[in-house]
Amino acid sequence: MIRSWMAGLVGGLLLSAGSAFAYEANDQCGSAQVVNLGAFSTVSTFSGNTCNATPDTLSHCRPYAAPDVFYRFTVNQRSLVYVDAFSSTYDTVLFFTDVCSTEQNKGFECVDDQCGTLQSQMVQLFEPGTYYLVVSGFGGQCGAFNIHFQHLPASDVLYKLPESSQFSSSTDNMANRGVPLLTDRTQSTCSGSYGGRDVTHYYTTCPSYLGGTLSATTCGLASFDTVLYFRQGNTPAVACNDDACGLQSTISGAVTPGAALRALYTDGYSSSSFGDFSINLSRP
Repeated sequence: MIRSWMAGLVGGLLLSAGSAFAYEANDQCGSAQVVNLGAFSTVSTFSGNTCNATPDTLSHCRPYAAPDVFYRFTVNQRSLVYVDAFSSTYDTVLFFTDVCSTEQNKGFECVDDQCGTLQSQMVQLFEPGTYYLVVSGFGGQCGAFNIHFQHLPASDVLYKLPESSQFSSSTDNMANRGVPLLTDRTQSTCSGSYGGRDVTHYYTTCPSYLGGTLSATTCGLASFDTVLYFRQGNTPAVACNDDACGLQSTISGAVTPGAALRALYTDGYSSSSFGDFSINLSRP
């Protein structure tokens, strides 16, 4: 095995120097560090050094035998999970998987360079269950790293949030033929949102992002009683509105600077509130 070979090599070198080598505690998948994701919009930060680890699992996007460490997290409801390695000191590779194996399972994200840097940033939709994050390196590299977890609730249907514009969608299952049936997946903070179907539009930002103000409205653009809310992975603040103009909604909220996961939710006030809608959006 790769680990046995590396352990023998490194151990022999250090013993000859009269030293003892200490591996990272989460060097192997079976001893993965447990991550408590906490409440939505909570940032969990971890650090380490993969030079104190051995190669165990090959990713499908950068299949190099690089030293890696493991983190295990559990998702209790359908969620978007975000992670980045910004401020690490080497060329990182991050990937998700769901089993301990010598290769990453198919169907999981794997990312190398993002945001014009040598560090990694990714987001993936997860159903309830237990999963792993693997911190690895490009071309066999290793070094000191920092990783940041964020997560937000996810609807049955997700879209990337467009740049400032007007866009259209629907919470009517008859209009969403060919996609999963919509249900009540997320909960607003400003209305009952009693069983209303919801849709998620999400995006990520880079470390250099300056933030600003996001505004969105369904006024005159929806056929049902809407609820709009905007959430971010790095702050508990929520912009939320039910009836700003009759039965439609308008929100305006501060967008925090820096790297983060962000999502705009379009919900119905009740189980009978669904239909077609458009949103006028302005975001920094």
